[in-house]
Amino acid sequence: MVRGLAHVLVSPGAGTLAPLLLAALTAGTGSTARSQAGRPAPEPPPSVMVVAALRGADSATRLDAAAAVTERLTAAAGSRELRVIPQRDVRENLRLAGYRLDEPISVDEARQLARVLRADAIVYGEARRDRTGFRIDLSLALLHDRESEEQVETGTGSSIDKAAGRAAAALRASLQQLPAERRCHALVQGGKGAEAVQVARAAGDARPSATLVRGCLLRAFALAGAPPDSVLRVANEMLARDPLDRLALQYATDASVRSGERERATEFGSRYQRQDENCRAPAGATGTESLPNAIAIFDSLVRVRPASLGCREAQLRVLKAAHQWRRVIAAADTLAQLDSSYATEAFQLRLARDISRDSQPALAAEMLGRVTAARPQSVDLWLLYAQMLDEAGEYRQAIGVARYALGLDSARATAWLRIATEHSKLNEPDSVLALARVAAPRVDSVGRFQLAQSLLSQAGPLYKVAERTKARADFERVLPLVLVADTLAGAVPLRAQAKLLIGALRLMIGQSLAQEAARSRSCEMARDAQASLNAAQVAAPAGGAASPAAAAQIMQGALQASDYAARLAAAVCRKGRDE
Repeated sequence: MVRGLAHVLVSPGAGTLAPLLLAALTAGTGSTARSQAGRPAPEPPPSVMVVAALRGADSATRLDAAAAVTERLTAAAGSRELRVIPQRDVRENLRLAGYRLDEPISVDEARQLARVLRADAIVYGEARRDRTGFRIDLSLALLHDRESEEQVETGTGSSIDKAAGRAAAALRASLQQLPAERRCHALVQGGKGAEAVQVARAAGDARPSATLVRGCLLRAFALAGAPPDSVLRVANEMLARDPLDRLALQYATDASVRSGERERATEFGSRYQRQDENCRAPAGATGTESLPNAIAIFDSLVRVRPASLGCREAQLRVLKAAHQWRRVIAAADTLAQLDSSYATEAFQLRLARDISRDSQPALAAEMLGRVTAARPQSVDLWLLYAQMLDEAGEYRQAIGVARYALGLDSARATAWLRIATEHSKLNEPDSVLALARVAAPRVDSVGRFQLAQSLLSQAGPLYKVAERTKARADFERVLPLVLVADTLAGAVPLRAQAKLLIGALRLMIGQSLAQEAARSRSCEMARDAQASLNAAQVAAPAGGAASPAAAAQIMQGALQASDYAARLAAAVCRKGRDE
């Protein structure tokens, strides 16, 4: 008997590529490079990541504007001056994480992605179209300092390319302060306040509008014990560009208190408080230990400012951080009334995935049940609804929902696969097989490959059962699944797995038929045994790519059994013996 073949099958959908990519992306490559002479290598240029989609009214403008800004910035800045993260890397990582590419991500999510891609700064913002053309407003934020952010000069133009060109030129000018800011930050971290002041002051004098390096100068002043008037001068320079700059207001308030100017301290403090009332989350407000307090703060602000989009968005963020998903759903419904971007299919899909990832698929399914009723033509929403039902253990209901999606798009391979998956979980291999035969001509080559994977995933456990029972009927139950998988697989590795399993099944069935033929002296059964064993010999070599050792074992067993079957047939198939 051939044993232990089930381990050869690769579990379809195991998602081995994404973890490998993420591991490669996050692998430590930050060791300090050194030249052959033993001196430190030149400091690498700063790197920046532009988000895949800016905020805006329509998805095309959001995506095109972000891509155009990235392209113009990459072309204008040499590799020694700046490293711009390619949009293909940004989009691929978003896709692997399950995000829609045309959906703007939050600033916190952009920061997380930028860390994976080893960027020093992120660029996000908004792209709009009006009667005169296009307008792109960008913000530049540092990864190592959540308080430091610079508003980039607006880019306008009659086309996206023209607006992006102007926005990219302004962005490049802002980015020129990053090397100095990075040196200043390192000195502050090292406790060298006086040296940090020199670096930041020189960079600030060279570019009067450089807000980020001035933010580091304020921190260096604090470390070096600079007089209040020096702090106030720099803070006022920053506030001239952004009257609600959080870092500048914080240092201006402190400096005014130290200098005894109570009225100015009150003014700055009042502006700082108004900035908080605009609902920018306080530093650390989403930390686990601060969440109850943050929720209470934003609940209070929402009551005072019920129509404030900023307050509603901040409330949504802290509720998500606290995993209070029922309140998240209610908050999102309210936001949708203030901003249509929260009523989009993309946002609903993302929210449902967030809820499911927190091990609450039943709640996600409940939410999607309402959403699909409001958007009955969205195939993606119906399929996600089916997935959530599956994760909640509602397999029959998931089949019904996926079949509704098929009614909207019969060529959608993921709908067929969802139904096949549910039938597999219900231990209905015959339904899986029938479904694959119906689906095969309706889907493309990728869909057929996925169907073949699904069939093999169903066949593997059934083969293990057959090996345990040794019943020919159990082996025969598996065979049709694998034969259809063989015809659909296309790619050599998957076909090799199918061929290997076909060889094993044919061998087991042939051996069983030969034994039965010997007992019953049946010529027909003996010839069936010969045919099955011959088929095993044909399939085994093609399965060698999946497991040479298993293929050799199948071939050896089939040859030996074929000799026996041939002698048996000669003995029982004499003329008239089987009549």
